[in-house]
Amino acid sequence: MAPSKWEIDLHRFYELLGRLRERLGFRRLETARLEDGWPLKGVYFFFEQGEFREDGKSLRVVRVGTHAINGQSKTTLWNRLSQHQGTIGGANPGGGNHRGSVFRDHVGRAMIARGDFACPTWAESHVAPEAREAEREAECRVSEHIRPMPFLWLSVPGAPGPGCPRSYIERNSIALLSNMGKADKLDPQSENWLGNYSPKPEILGSGLWNVNHVEEGYDPSFLDTFERLVEDFIGSEKPSLSEVRAPRVFTLSRQAPGSFPEKAISSRKIAGEAMSADSGTLILIPCCARKLPGGTRLAAPFPEPFPKLPPEVRQQVVTARSGLLDAMREELAEQRIEKGPDFGGSSMAGKYRPAWERYAGNLYSALKDRKRLSKAGKEENGAEVLILSALYGPLEPDSPIQDYDLRMDQPLSAPSRPSLSAKPEKAWKTILPGFLREWMRRNGKSRILLLLASHYLKAVGPAIEKGLSEGWISEAFSCSVLDGNSYSTPHTHGLVLKDLLTAGKTEQTGVEWIRMTAR
Repeated sequence: MAPSKWEIDLHRFYELLGRLRERLGFRRLETARLEDGWPLKGVYFFFEQGEFREDGKSLRVVRVGTHAINGQSKTTLWNRLSQHQGTIGGANPGGGNHRGSVFRDHVGRAMIARGDFACPTWAESHVAPEAREAEREAECRVSEHIRPMPFLWLSVPGAPGPGCPRSYIERNSIALLSNMGKADKLDPQSENWLGNYSPKPEILGSGLWNVNHVEEGYDPSFLDTFERLVEDFIGSEKPSLSEVRAPRVFTLSRQAPGSFPEKAISSRKIAGEAMSADSGTLILIPCCARKLPGGTRLAAPFPEPFPKLPPEVRQQVVTARSGLLDAMREELAEQRIEKGPDFGGSSMAGKYRPAWERYAGNLYSALKDRKRLSKAGKEENGAEVLILSALYGPLEPDSPIQDYDLRMDQPLSAPSRPSLSAKPEKAWKTILPGFLREWMRRNGKSRILLLLASHYLKAVGPAIEKGLSEGWISEAFSCSVLDGNSYSTPHTHGLVLKDLLTAGKTEQTGVEWIRMTAR
């Protein structure tokens, strides 16, 4: 019998959670702390020991939750998780406040119904301090149940109110997981699940510690959005102090190291100020994790990269690529990538796509038409674009590239090649100063705009500083997204890039343009 659409979608949902777990690993509230670097806004998924899917091996989701979906709420993901966690220290260690956490409230009511403890005031909305003290043992018992539960979390930015993306992910996830009112249940709760004692019929019927959305239908297309969020999420988004606004290599002239770069001078001097890009401007953007697979084999002769540059500069780039590929083969058992001319080899078996087509992450999807990258610099008075790749280094948008999976900050070294860089960012730090100097000069550029996140900024930082001090860069600006994360930062950079390529200027809100100056 063929699986139902519900079964197929549920399988896909858990497959995506599996990818998320591979990146993050399970966390538990018993060890979670504010300092762990949570995204500001997100959705969380709790599992429970002893509650398995129908395969008898995989844990099933028992609660989905989020925060900041109504009005002007400013709660963060950690605010909500810490409410479920309860108190760690202080005068009430191990306790909590179930009136501030509906999850704790549900668990407590089920424990009371099962006879774990008695607490006459639990269901009351407001109680005197003496009653709160009497509830302390009950709160501790709830903490003991919730804190060991494994959970995953996902960054889902967006403002509260109608159309809030966190609400969209939460309600559709709950509706997909719920067995409420269904004759043929999928991944039903076990006979021993605490929720079976809940006085809430929604919890008993759905098999979830949720009461909202359990009787609703789900929109299957939400899984596409969910997949994009999973693929673009790296987990912790807490920047180091040196990366709050710009990388450490950039400091103000005649100021102590570590001071923040000045913001772009503008009559308005506010976030979202106008920035322009003309024919003398280079825009540098990053690659991304999400890529279109496959491609086509190219016939010889293979397109020569950067034909305007001296052979020795081109060779430095190809040599760095080759070294990184060798390290990937030894350390990561990489077998898909052919050592073709793009890596200084002779194989023509690789499958290629132009870089503008290969990359499909949030920055690129925000452009709507990614092919506009191919046209950049070919139109009168238009800026040019280079892509900075962890494996390929600098790329022109039309450069043919193979599919790969490598982060700029990924630890990488080959035991038999100790001279290889520990991380791609370190390898490209040594190549980019000479490369950019020649590329800028030979392409008539003197100005650079950086739409890059931290590790890419680190990789290009020495080149920018060198260019400013030697004069082959007249000015450089970095676009910093306010309250950015792994979704909103590249998406906003994509909107900025779209403006710059179509109109030659941008007035996007929610960003700061930071002027880079040499030491």
